[in-house]
Amino acid sequence: METAAKKCGLSLSAYLRKLGLGKEVQATLPQEFYEAYRGLTSLRDNWKSLSEANVNANFNDVVSKLLKSYHSIGEPESASDSPWQ
Repeated sequence: METAAKKCGLSLSAYLRKLGLGKEVQATLPQEFYEAYRGLTSLRDNWKSLSEANVNANFNDVVSKLLKSYHSIGEPESASDSPWQ
């Protein structure tokens, strides 16, 4: 349950309180995910005017942010939850 609470950006007690009151709880995405999205939209808008080296550097930055975002979410509760199997 602690992992589920963390994925929702809540403390365990707040998570359990919301569940107990029948409220919907949703997982939140880490800030790095939104930064990666902004990086991709910037690449989409500017790729024609960027040099190949700049495009590669920007893609590497986006990939790095996506990986950081993925790993900051936490470990899956069970091995079957992992998307890398």
